[in-house]
Amino acid sequence: MKSILNIAMIFTAVPSVLKIAIYNRISPENAFSLLLITVFFIAGGKPVIKLAAAIGGLVLFAKEVTENDPSAETAMFSSFAILSIMLIGFYVMFRGIFDWKRKQYEELNNFNANLNI
Repeated sequence: MKSILNIAMIFTAVPSVLKIAIYNRISPENAFSLLLITVFFIAGGKPVIKLAAAIGGLVLFAKEVTENDPSAETAMFSSFAILSIMLIGFYVMFRGIFDWKRKQYEELNNFNANLNI
């Protein structure tokens, strides 16, 4: 499951970097270097590094959309923060709904393991 998520993170980084390169904001060589660095960080496997790669992608997206306008970037980052907090709240709620199934499954596996002793 982790490798699928890592591949998905790479696929989400490619369009952003290519769009910036197509509009000549960075050279193709720098775009390739940026993609290579992104893959390196994602392959690192540490959650903090993956979070940093995701935040870097958000910064690139914000700079591209706002065309380096500081006030627009601030507004976009505050919107990102609000959206992220809301989605984390939904994640916690949905995780609580489906948590009882996981606990029942683990209890069943523990019961079956005890029967085999």
